Amino acid sequence: LLIAGGNIYSYVVNETSDSLNATFKFEVGRLTGEIVQAEGKKISVPPYTSMPVLNSRIDSLSLANDEFLAVVLDCGDTTVYSDSKTVLEPKDLQLPTPQINVTVKESGDSSFEVGLESNAYAKAVRLDLGDLKGKLSDNYFDLLPRHRSYVVLCKLDEKVTLEDFKRNLTW
Repeated sequence: LLIAGGNIYSYVVNETSDSLNATFKFEVGRLTGEIVQAEGKKISVPPYTSMPVLNSRIDSLSLANDEFLAVVLDCGDTTVYSDSKTVLEPKDLQLPTPQINVTVKESGDSSFEVGLESNAYAKAVRLDLGDLKGKLSDNYFDLLPRHRSYVVLCKLDEKVTLEDFKRNLTW
């Protein structure tokens, strides 16, 4: 999602050898969680191609200071990419206190899936593994409100129980 010269742009890049069939969504929402405007379209991006999917004048939108713009790319039931921009600069935002629900499940030997959902826009959510050593697929992100779960994958260096993982995980 790029905002420049009074326009909003978004491209989908397919860096694989297979066609990418997906649903592209553009939304305007309030920080409290209400979706003001939403549009979606099915797209097909050929292998090794970049394709423009959004080019709109920002002044064509009636934006308020408590709103955000978001793009979401879904392949089937999986969100493969999302990005958002707030109308105001982060330092000027008056963010609501989000209620973040977290679910954790084992996904293999020393691997876990962490699902996060929020009732409101959550800026700069950070995941931390505490004393555990491993890699997260994402550890710092914005959570869009009322979307399906944002999933973060974790691969630990050592095997631990689900209970130990949950005890060490903070956000």
